[in-house]
Amino acid sequence: MNIHDFACVSVGAFIGVLLRILCRTIYDVIFHVDFRHISPMVVTTIGGPLFRDVISNILGCVGMGIISTFKKDKFFAKYTRWYALIATGVMGSLTTFSSWNGESSIKFWAGYNVADGVFALLVGFSTSYLALLFGMQIGKSIRICSEYHSGAPEQVAQDEDSDHSSHSSIDRSLRFATWALFGASIVGFIILSAVLSESGFRSIPIACIGGAVGACVRFALSTKLNPKRPKFPLGTFLCNILGSVSYIAVVVSLRLRTSDLSTIDVVNSLVLLGFTGGLTTVSSFMLELHSLSPASAWVYGSCTILVTQFLLLLFNSVYYLVTE
Repeated sequence: MNIHDFACVSVGAFIGVLLRILCRTIYDVIFHVDFRHISPMVVTTIGGPLFRDVISNILGCVGMGIISTFKKDKFFAKYTRWYALIATGVMGSLTTFSSWNGESSIKFWAGYNVADGVFALLVGFSTSYLALLFGMQIGKSIRICSEYHSGAPEQVAQDEDSDHSSHSSIDRSLRFATWALFGASIVGFIILSAVLSESGFRSIPIACIGGAVGACVRFALSTKLNPKRPKFPLGTFLCNILGSVSYIAVVVSLRLRTSDLSTIDVVNSLVLLGFTGGLTTVSSFMLELHSLSPASAWVYGSCTILVTQFLLLLFNSVYYLVTE
């Protein structure tokens, strides 16, 4: 784990956050909701079991299912940074655990009934897990077709292993491309933030930068802590807990304070849409549940969701006790 890995994850996070913003726009159009100047104080404005990032969570889990079937392929085995770019960066930042659990928790307290919050959790979990399984089937089908058309897989593998010089050349090219994309993205985000006058558009580069920071923190914690507890991925667990708590803490703090709209937009974009969205992940969470034994999956999944909901309800309870 070095600076090149963090650059790859950051580039992937830029893409993932942009795709999540696009999915949110599609959600707003489908349900005729005007979120152009949404503040966290009205983060949940419709009842029912849906939340704003349900589309992005589904698409991200499908993508994670596809890419996970290729993890042991020779390309990703040699160029692990590109697997981190796609899986940890793009798919991890496209999905968000904090928004799903945060909005579900708010449904318990924002004038809706308890059933809305419970069903939001169930819908988010079931759709994401089924999307992961669907993506895995797509990935397996692609592998079967590629092996059939490429001939004997053993001979192809031998041919690939024979040319070591080409691998080093490809690695240098990939490093250069990653740093070029990273530098161009940072410069572009700075220019856009300075030039764009519409707050809704200006929030996009701010969210991308926050998402990259959150994704890098998640990558570091997962890489360090997950191997230490293979039956309970501690890194992902802590990221989802801390990200969700940060999400609801910002929502509550903004409710308790009177802030101008521009300040709310910046905090909403940088922290809620960006940092906590990149720090937390549904796609990796679902993939880990699928890879664990049934007993370990039950313990890990239930602890993650129950602890998160307990802490979020605690923050919401404090808000309502202070305001009433």
